[in-house]
Amino acid sequence: MSFVVGLSPTAEADLERLFDFLLDRAAVSEDLDRAQTAIDAIRAAAQQLWSRQSTGH
Repeated sequence: MSFVVGLSPTAEADLERLFDFLLDRAAVSEDLDRAQTAIDAIRAAAQQLWSRQSTGH
């Protein structure tokens, strides 16, 4: 059995709002990278959860 998993449109919008929030509060250029890193980490964690779910763990 296979299925497609991903973020819902609402979750995608939440991530975009979070990214915008972090960018608005960026004080130095490194904060811009940190904002992207945070969003990437959330997406990676979600992907790991989906991967584990599809293998039955």
